Amino acid sequence: KNLRNGSTITGYAATGDVASGGRKLFFLADELAKFPRGPDREAMASTQHVTESRFVVSTPKGSEGAYYELMHEPSNMVKLVLDWQMNPTRNRGLYTFVDGVPVAVDPVNNPLPDNYNPPTKKILDLFSRLRRKGFVLERRKRSPWYDRECDRPGATPQNIAQELDRDYGGSAYRFFGDEFFHAAEKTVLQPVSRGVVTYHPETLEPEFQTTRDGPVQLWCNLDVQNSPPESTYVVGADISSGLGGSYTSNSVVEVVDVLTMEQVMEYAINTVSPTEFAEHCVAIAKWFHDAYLIWEANGPGAAFTNRAKALSYPNVYYRSVLWRRGSKKTKEMGWWSDTRTRQALFGEVRRRVAAGTLKLRSDSLVKECQQYQVVADQIIHTGAAKTLDDSSRGQAHGDRVIAMGVCLHGVADRPLTKVKADEVRRTKIPYGSMAWRQQEYEESLRAKDDPWDARSNWDLALRR
Repeated sequence: KNLRNGSTITGYAATGDVASGGRKLFFLADELAKFPRGPDREAMASTQHVTESRFVVSTPKGSEGAYYELMHEPSNMVKLVLDWQMNPTRNRGLYTFVDGVPVAVDPVNNPLPDNYNPPTKKILDLFSRLRRKGFVLERRKRSPWYDRECDRPGATPQNIAQELDRDYGGSAYRFFGDEFFHAAEKTVLQPVSRGVVTYHPETLEPEFQTTRDGPVQLWCNLDVQNSPPESTYVVGADISSGLGGSYTSNSVVEVVDVLTMEQVMEYAINTVSPTEFAEHCVAIAKWFHDAYLIWEANGPGAAFTNRAKALSYPNVYYRSVLWRRGSKKTKEMGWWSDTRTRQALFGEVRRRVAAGTLKLRSDSLVKECQQYQVVADQIIHTGAAKTLDDSSRGQAHGDRVIAMGVCLHGVADRPLTKVKADEVRRTKIPYGSMAWRQQEYEESLRAKDDPWDARSNWDLALRR
């Protein structure tokens, strides 16, 4: 407050009803693009009738929100652009790359500094570092100051695009980066077989039937009994409404072999209700030698959970939750997601694949990873953000990536016990192959040298 003339400067929180009902000479909304989505539009609506003059100052943060709309929709607002290239302390040596060499934009009035013309070893090392960090040096104006900003700790192509280049699209970026996709593309394989898993309606005993275009894809060889190899498996599931239609998301099952950390099965379908899908998942878990079953319990997962409880399949994931009437913890079936846990889930998929400790086989799964972007610090599925179907939107979107993330959470929750090396090796030998026959032959030779008498008491009584 200015005591001489009575004028005041008042600060407000970035909420939807900011300054509602007040009267001000002018209003400044600083960094509007960083307001929470929803309240940012409400803030512009509530301040419109508080003052005749509003100043909106911000750098971009994604191609949506109130600030993006203000900058791109026609109106009577006066727009002033303050670009770093207009600042004489930052545009010194302004240049572009021509045939891989820095060339001054205005060589007469704003020449390149000596260490850029020609580039010294130190500058060439700088260019190399920036390329490794993901910066594209060509097709844009740069300066030594701009290069130093890109080289600072924590600088990424996304935040530089946001803070310096006023790039609305560049400030949103793919969650799964190039390192992830380079690793994933090397492990993708065509399925060994496709088909459907059927089951007895009462016992849920499973049976696999091969069909050319079945929804179940397998990346493991089945034995003579049409069963997967003996191993330790985790079955992860994400559930949709199952209403069908071109915009309804899939209910998905992903299966990982914990011994080899390979994806061995994928099942995606959008025409099965959550209750029936629970039966499918239990049957699949039984088929994979009583695998550990985990699913996302949010949204449609509630009906899935109720059916899973009724089926009494014992090998399932339980989470610890606070009891409603006190601090006592209890156990509930299914994994519960929120913004924080969802980001951790996706991060684990990205980390394991990039490090080579998880082998993804499904091409569809890898392609779905391309559809996730980070916008305003939120992981958004581009297809889910645009569809009008509630089961395909935002947090309720069910797909392969979430199912695989849930599956990895199950792997971490149920860690692998120590397994002998020859047992692990055995699971990796294809059934019926030359290596398998050689192993069977060696085991038969060891059996001949075994001093154990396999005869029963009845055999001995009859002197057999």
